[in-house]
Amino acid sequence: MNMFDMNTVSRNIKQARLKKNMTQMDLADAMGVSYQAVSNWERGNSMPDISKIPDLCEVLDISFESLVGGKTRAAETAEKIMNHKEEEVSMKALAEVAPILKPDQVAEAANQRIEHGNPIDIRHLSSIAPFLSREDLEKILEKMGVSSKNISEIVAVAPFISKSKILDEMVEKALELHVKPYVLTGLAPFLSKKAIQKIIDFLIANGKISYVQAFAPFAGKEGLAGIANGSFSGAASSGGETGFCEEEILASMDEIEIAKLAYKEYSEGKPVEKYLDYMEEEDVAKLAERAVKAGRDATAFLDYMDGDDVGALAKSVAEAGGDVTVFLDYMDEDDVGALAKSMAEAGGDVTVFLDYMDGEAAGEVAQIAVEHGQPVEPFLDYLDEEDMKQLVLQLLRKKNTTAD
Repeated sequence: MNMFDMNTVSRNIKQARLKKNMTQMDLADAMGVSYQAVSNWERGNSMPDISKIPDLCEVLDISFESLVGGKTRAAETAEKIMNHKEEEVSMKALAEVAPILKPDQVAEAANQRIEHGNPIDIRHLSSIAPFLSREDLEKILEKMGVSSKNISEIVAVAPFISKSKILDEMVEKALELHVKPYVLTGLAPFLSKKAIQKIIDFLIANGKISYVQAFAPFAGKEGLAGIANGSFSGAASSGGETGFCEEEILASMDEIEIAKLAYKEYSEGKPVEKYLDYMEEEDVAKLAERAVKAGRDATAFLDYMDGDDVGALAKSVAEAGGDVTVFLDYMDEDDVGALAKSMAEAGGDVTVFLDYMDGEAAGEVAQIAVEHGQPVEPFLDYLDEEDMKQLVLQLLRKKNTTAD
């Protein structure tokens, strides 16, 4: 009741009570409240509940104007509404007294204006929105409708109907009216993820990709995957710039969703390098494995893979008869040695491995290679004295066996 002076009201209650020769207890009984409540009213510590003011005026035999200290616009408006008079009140006057009214009283006064054919603009509605129930506010907005003209003003009341069906429907209507995208950005924090996705789909479909970034933070992790897919594809198909930061979107996405997106685009023959920084090593390895099986270049993936995964991939390439040279820089020495032994046993050329192996492994591979008829010369620079001795003995045994 900040539009009325509490000291004036408390003084008038006390004077009217005394004039009626009533005790605080008498007034309390008549009003159905405790005498402490009446005491607080008269000391200015609190005000009577708005629903009790008409009864209070009747018990004390005073007018509402006398109670609040004079004939003011606020007093007249409050009295009209509390007494359910059919007279219409202005939105400015209603906003003044809304803090002392009950939510249903504020709603009744607002609806009365609409029923009488007097529209309410969003600016005035926002002044009474804090004093309306969510349900009543939604009903009033539904009666008001939405147009390309007032959708930008809805943001003033959006905090009071956040994530509501009516707000989502208003945005949907705005999209049908092809409102400017920037008009909807202020509503983004108050829309459901479903509505956000509809806006994003609309932007992408209409080539307005540069606006997507404004809505991305409100799409949720699953929705971001769709944004990234649609936005990146939309930019590619138009041959233009995206106008937003791909890195920010990818950094906000769930790693699983990024992996799904990368798999999808790779299967469509699209480049996926931009996703690799945001993927788990395991998922990158699976993608590289797909590339190898499809006979495609997997080099781009190697920097993002664990050494063991690179080793396993190189082994599968070697078994298929492919060139494993590009993998060696990313493999552990032990894995290089194991792969070289495997290839030497199959009679393959293993000289390319020698620069990536330690001396001990080189000696073991040399013995296997010589056993399978490969020349010894390529290994000599990589063997220590002991390995050289073992290799010579092996060559002599092989020679003797052949001579026999």
